[in-house]
Amino acid sequence: MNSRILRKASALSPDRQEQFRVLRERHFPLALSNFAFFPGNLQFLLPVNESPLPSLPLRVSRQWPHGHELDSLVPDDVLDATALRPLMEMLIEHSRRAIAEFDELFGERA
Repeated sequence: MNSRILRKASALSPDRQEQFRVLRERHFPLALSNFAFFPGNLQFLLPVNESPLPSLPLRVSRQWPHGHELDSLVPDDVLDATALRPLMEMLIEHSRRAIAEFDELFGERA
């Protein structure tokens, strides 16, 4: 989250601030999943001799950041994708849905 969004969130009514907190908590694992595939971050997440991308499906990958702690928090279609294209398509689709929920809460693009 950036400071601009946090300022907008602090201007929400108390009940909508609570909705914002719930949305952030619910979608944090998805954000972490997206962050894990940002090329600039891969070099810091994986040992030097490892492939730059985790093996698929993520559910059984030894390289998946935070291992099985995220299994119950990341959508099954992301965890079970067996190729990079379907994995990225699912991450994008779930991210679009999450953004739409935040947009609805703020009444605009935050």
